[in-house]
Amino acid sequence: MISRIRQYVSWAGRAVSFAGYFAMELSVACIDVAWDVISPHSRFSPGIVRFPLRCRTEFEMTVMSNVITLTPGTLTLAAESSPPTLYIHCMYARDRHKALEGLRKFETKMLRAVRVDGEVPPVVEAGEHAAPTGGDR
Repeated sequence: MISRIRQYVSWAGRAVSFAGYFAMELSVACIDVAWDVISPHSRFSPGIVRFPLRCRTEFEMTVMSNVITLTPGTLTLAAESSPPTLYIHCMYARDRHKALEGLRKFETKMLRAVRVDGEVPPVVEAGEHAAPTGGDR
């Protein structure tokens, strides 16, 4: 009983921590994008990255997709459920590995926040750039 209470208290703390982390990332991204829009020399280097997820549920995929889309400079274009994968447009994708590293950190914090046990599986190797299947391009 006590361990279950500790688990829920820990979960609440992780959720609050993620909310703070997301608010900070959102603020920094807003400032970065706004600065690039008003400055004469843009750092924009748009690209689409394939991002294999460690999510187990549709809820986790939806949360991850939404926090990506809410953050200025990134937009979820498509999602595949098997295997869980997002295709993300990044305004700053000059270095693909750096973009994926930032997304992976975001995913890890989100998964720790939404899972009661806080367990996050090991990283899945990211594939090469690819376009989503189906639809017009």
